[in-house]
Amino acid sequence: MPDQPAPPRRITAVVVTFNRLGLLQRLLERLDAVAALDEVIVIDNASTDGTSEWLASLDDRDAGDDHRTVPVVAHTLATNSGGAGGFHEGLRLAVERGADLVWLMDDDGLPEPDCLDRLLAETGLDFWGPLVVDEAEPGRLVFPIRLPGGTRVVHELADVARAATDGRIDGIVIPFNGVLVTRELVARIGYPRAEFFIWGDDHEYRLRAEAAGARIATVVDARVHHPAVGSLGTPMMRGRTTYNHSPSDL
Repeated sequence: MPDQPAPPRRITAVVVTFNRLGLLQRLLERLDAVAALDEVIVIDNASTDGTSEWLASLDDRDAGDDHRTVPVVAHTLATNSGGAGGFHEGLRLAVERGADLVWLMDDDGLPEPDCLDRLLAETGLDFWGPLVVDEAEPGRLVFPIRLPGGTRVVHELADVARAATDGRIDGIVIPFNGVLVTRELVARIGYPRAEFFIWGDDHEYRLRAEAAGARIATVVDARVHHPAVGSLGTPMMRGRTTYNHSPSDL
């Protein structure tokens, strides 16, 4: 009996947004051109800038022209639950709606057109993502990476490429800026913890994934462009390594 082809994977993007309608519109226009996507779920954290009204207007888009229209499911929360609450709710909805893979991202990132294809080309992973590069200076990382197995922290794209093996760095990923997570891993470790609100939920979720034995990696040729976020990576141990601190007053 000939081998049966593997069933298609349902891939859902989850975008969490709050009062950044212009950036959200830019991102959804990019996602609408990503052929591998089956659906986009937008979690609106009770925005007050017209985001919910604009999302509602997407129901009137014409699906009959030559412009591909990826279905957008908009869910506006009653109160602002922060990024942590947004990703908790978005990942839950994606899984409930049958997603096999969920692509998680904030509203201010912009994946390169082939970002998802490059991520999907990797096999045998549970939780993996792209490099997040400065949109104004694409040769520089927005979020410094501490290379596995030591204290060395890299800030430049070229340094990451040199440290990669077969185009990726295993054991490290930067959630939630364009990362993929499998349905199976979510079943094992659950959802991001909403009570973190805006800081630490991504790190805690990665730690949970590691504790569960997840196969984690960063794919060097997959890129998300992101605005600079200020100074991250405060030197410690006489500059041999760094810790990340929040520039937020909160």
